[in-house]
Amino acid sequence: MTLFIKRGFAFLIDYVIVLIPTSVLILVFGLMKLILKILPFFNALSDYIRLSAIAFVMYVFYEVVFLMLFSKTIGKMILGLKIQRMDRQKLDFVTILLRSVAKIFSITGYFVWMTIINFLLVLGNNHHRSIHDLLAGTSVWKN
Repeated sequence: MTLFIKRGFAFLIDYVIVLIPTSVLILVFGLMKLILKILPFFNALSDYIRLSAIAFVMYVFYEVVFLMLFSKTIGKMILGLKIQRMDRQKLDFVTILLRSVAKIFSITGYFVWMTIINFLLVLGNNHHRSIHDLLAGTSVWKN
């Protein structure tokens, strides 16, 4: 249960860290929309889709960079956790990218049913592996 709680807090820390540059990008895109109203590209995109795309890209970028460099995000560093492949091999780019993209889809509000299943899955198995861990062949471990 402690690993589950630590994973939750690690995610919240990472979310706040990603939220700051995401907010800056949202501001920049908002200003661009005001200034460049004549371009149909900005008018065609709804605000929600545009903001979601920015957040998606920022979070995947953040996770990929930190997992490539440290096998953990800042939130996991703070809480003494790390990501490992189940076969104990070093994390590779494809595994990290697959895990990060799958994580976004399994925790966002677009797929509420996946978020619920993910939550129950992490609580219900011995290794506390989520959907994105199962797809990528990874798990979260204590340092």
